[in-house]
Amino acid sequence: MADEQHNRSRLSVVMPNYNHGRFIGAALGAVLAQTRPADEIIVIDDASEDDSVDIVARLAAGRDNLTLVRRKRRGGAVSALNEGLERATGDVVAFPAADDMLLPDFLAETAAMMERFPDAPFCSACVAMIDAEGGTLGTRPVLRPMRASGYARAAEASAMLGRGDNFFLGHVTLYRRARVVELGGFDASLGAATDAMLQRRLAVRWGFAFIPKVLGCWRMHGANYSVGSVGAPDSLDRLIEACQRVISAEPPGLFPQGYGELFERRMRFFAARQALVQHGGGASADELATILRLARATPLDRLALQMFRYLGSASVALSLGWLAMRLRPLALTWLGSEYLHRAFARGPHSA
Repeated sequence: MADEQHNRSRLSVVMPNYNHGRFIGAALGAVLAQTRPADEIIVIDDASEDDSVDIVARLAAGRDNLTLVRRKRRGGAVSALNEGLERATGDVVAFPAADDMLLPDFLAETAAMMERFPDAPFCSACVAMIDAEGGTLGTRPVLRPMRASGYARAAEASAMLGRGDNFFLGHVTLYRRARVVELGGFDASLGAATDAMLQRRLAVRWGFAFIPKVLGCWRMHGANYSVGSVGAPDSLDRLIEACQRVISAEPPGLFPQGYGELFERRMRFFAARQALVQHGGGASADELATILRLARATPLDRLALQMFRYLGSASVALSLGWLAMRLRPLALTWLGSEYLHRAFARGPHSA
């Protein structure tokens, strides 16, 4: 028992917050309800103007492991992440958002994986997507890198990135603090993509661990930092350029050949997909124009998506299918294999 306690990681949780009074009570409550409690919880408040600070203060009362850090001036989400990283004393650190929620076993299961695979720089899992009221919208990632919990070494992780890379979800990731510090923390120039790029840079150096199980909830409420940053063509272009600068600066051979161009196609597909799903089959002419700009559409793409608008409820699926074929964000064989596996796993009588 003594050896087991000695080998247990010290767990830190850092939660940045800015005006999330509507959700932070549930988010922080979920952290406090973990079956393996965090050794320390640090809330970095970025000069909020709502009641979120009062909510955190009430929850912190009488708890030695919960600290509220109040900023007098706004520094931004990435700056808050880095301040939390600097303050954290744990061997491993999670950075859940103040508008999302962790399921009770998140820390227990991801920490166990990090202790089982000491070379893994992080462990990620799956999320349930929920709306503002908690209604289920689906699950992510679409492509799971593994169908059983395990660890992919660096070379294997790099090969995976060539086929698909949407399986790293910052909402449900536990990081090895020393590795994050070694890479310089969260890059402020990447904005909403800072955690996604950090995970990719970690993975191609030291691999990653993954649990193919839902261990958290990603709340979609219309003002998400990550989604909002890719909704306008100009901001998407800037984000892609920043990410490509980071990719091109990496030592040769870490990322798959041509990864920068592949990453751009994936980002554009993700942005166009979000807009298509948001507007459904009733996108106006201006909204359709934005979607086409997000995807950097060709004249043929423009003609196809305009035609699909007249096909009612099938228009979104047809538009997504067309853009998937044109942008090729994922390996279709891998996507098909995952779809069939999930279909058989559910069975004919599954809900």
